[in-house]
Amino acid sequence: MIRYAFFLLCIALTQPLSAAVALITVGGTGDCDFSSIQDAVDAVPLNVPEGDLYVIRVARSGTYNGVSVEAFEKAFLMEGGYAECSSALPDTNNNTVIDGGGANTQVIDVRNTIERKRVTLANLTIQNASGLTASGLYVSGTDVNLRNVTIQNVTGAIRGAGVRVEGDSLGATLILGENVAVIDNAVSQEGGGIYCGDGARLEIYSATGISNNTASQGGGIYANGCSGFINSGATGLAGLFYNVGYNTATFGGGGIYLDSTQGPTDIVIGEGLTGLDPRPLIIENEASVQGGGIMAVGADTRLTVRNALVGFNVSGSLGGGIQVRNGAEVIVEGTRPRCAGAQACSAIEANEAPLGGAFSVGTATLSVERTRVLDNIATSQGSVLFLQSQDATARFENALVVGNDGASVFYQSDPSSSPPLDTSLEVLASTIVDNPNATRVFELNSLGEAFIGRSIVQAPGGVPVADFDASNEPTVECGFIHEAASVNEDVATAVSTTPGFIDPGAGDYRLDIADLAGAVDRCPANPIYAPLDLLGEERPYDTPLPDVAGPFDPGAFEGNDRLFRDAFDAH
Repeated sequence: MIRYAFFLLCIALTQPLSAAVALITVGGTGDCDFSSIQDAVDAVPLNVPEGDLYVIRVARSGTYNGVSVEAFEKAFLMEGGYAECSSALPDTNNNTVIDGGGANTQVIDVRNTIERKRVTLANLTIQNASGLTASGLYVSGTDVNLRNVTIQNVTGAIRGAGVRVEGDSLGATLILGENVAVIDNAVSQEGGGIYCGDGARLEIYSATGISNNTASQGGGIYANGCSGFINSGATGLAGLFYNVGYNTATFGGGGIYLDSTQGPTDIVIGEGLTGLDPRPLIIENEASVQGGGIMAVGADTRLTVRNALVGFNVSGSLGGGIQVRNGAEVIVEGTRPRCAGAQACSAIEANEAPLGGAFSVGTATLSVERTRVLDNIATSQGSVLFLQSQDATARFENALVVGNDGASVFYQSDPSSSPPLDTSLEVLASTIVDNPNATRVFELNSLGEAFIGRSIVQAPGGVPVADFDASNEPTVECGFIHEAASVNEDVATAVSTTPGFIDPGAGDYRLDIADLAGAVDRCPANPIYAPLDLLGEERPYDTPLPDVAGPFDPGAFEGNDRLFRDAFDAH
């Protein structure tokens, strides 16, 4: 018997005080309304008065194996975690399990074709389906909110094993809220964990984990004609670590793959987070060919990575951290003032690939701003960057580039390219130092062009700033560099090996404003440079030292008063 009441359920969405809440129970005891989840869903009417809510309570007293639930043209809250149908409160540490029994099915299939509606799933574990069309959760034309839900062990599908969400004509939104995990799923093509396409929206909050999923493209997440944000990165119950991590792609995008063949794709990693929120984590993913952490492809693909860590990802060929191709645009930026080092800063760290340990860009655009690029590895060339093909462009500003291991730090195209490739690189107000095993910092091949402005570049003796073809010597404007024979420098550029870092041995590459021979107060004003440094400090800070060509400092950090030095972690 369906029970009605005029009250607010503590487990339900907030309803107006006059709204009716209809409770339907499912379980294995006689006091339950149904023993079948499908029967309970069928009991929800097609048209629910605005403001009213149907709650389907799925108790653990029932057995839900070999299940395929079809919820077509329905709106409801389905909540598990109750021991019995009569239990007053759910146990949020003990979900109700809905098992597909290994069948080629969508364990829960939510669709609307007439009117876009809303469904919430809470305190459920959805698992165990296998086959070409299998999914743990399929969503079309519906807004679905997940809360304390695990979706796992779905295999054999072509795409979207864990979750497949498609907008179709009505649009759709998938919200992964508190304590959601999409784990251990596998597909043959796109989106081992999540597939988002056809005009759908994806919203992934901090306490969500997308882990141990496998696909050809997008081991964790595949988005094509999809918008939204990915904020995954927090510490949850029992110390569970949330991230987009430990996913695998046999081709590209170990963690995330973005494309725009189905329509514009616009994803933000780190949307709407404050300085108190944990930073998103794209970590420990692997791609056999391209984009160990992230791969972005297509002229209508845009990705913003804000105050996130993309780290410890591996690619078998190109772009250990991020691969950008075929007209896509990627912006990596830090926006938090005086970010607290390892816990809050924008960082591309410890990624690895043969070409482009941190980044690889082909006929696409990359911008990196107020970001630490640390300890990435290229087993061949370009420990930080490989500009791989025609019209590839990259811009770094207020970047700290330290500890990256490879024969070159920035590598533009290949000397054997035919026809020659026209690539463009700008490095502005950045600090590039202590990158091991580099035999040159910049390598420019074919028609590659590089402009190095107001930056500190330091390498051991005998290592040139640049190696280049005869016609494309890089230009250095107001730099602080260790040698000048390999570049075209202006009169404001200092050639010195003593920039005056505070404590480089401890990773502190801020400038000592008391160092008379250092890099402070050397550069004139120029509107091409950002008004803030890596830490969000205003430029210039004019010290009592005499200006050389102006009060601005080269490098990622504007020299500042000692009073503030211990307020943040520079590395």
